[in-house]
Amino acid sequence: SEPTAHRGAIEATTPAGTTESPLPAEPAAPSAPPNSTAPRTPDGKHRGYAVDVLIVEDNEVNQLVTTGMLRRLGYTSEIAADGLTALEKLGSRNFRAVLMDMQMPGMDGVEATREWRAREQSGSHIPIIAMTANVLASDRETCVQAGMDDFIGKPVHMDELRNKLERNIGARP
Repeated sequence: SEPTAHRGAIEATTPAGTTESPLPAEPAAPSAPPNSTAPRTPDGKHRGYAVDVLIVEDNEVNQLVTTGMLRRLGYTSEIAADGLTALEKLGSRNFRAVLMDMQMPGMDGVEATREWRAREQSGSHIPIIAMTANVLASDRETCVQAGMDDFIGKPVHMDELRNKLERNIGARP
């Protein structure tokens, strides 16, 4: 029996609308940090970032699905289950982008984004993409005012995730 996702869950769908497993069969590279995969460039070297994408999400099903989708798109990822943990990870590692849930216990995504933007060094900017079931125009405005760069509504679709990442951090090297 498959787990039932609750309100706000992420689904992996193909362009034809059929659901597919977000988790690939191959294991993570042995040098990968916990909760991440570590693909390398064709010459065997890492891309210069500790991890490509920080997933800030408190729901375990959404964490697994998002990690699988990113892996299929060729991105490495790491998970933070709340805003405070996200700030710690952002302060200690290099990320190309952040996928930030808005509603989490403790420090939510809006507060974490505001805090990170206040800490960011001049000249450095990590794109933060809201990933939320709250899809009203007022929710988008809240995200923009907090300093988020873009917005993805849940359920997240693979093509939309690819497009948002490419728009905010460029095409995969």
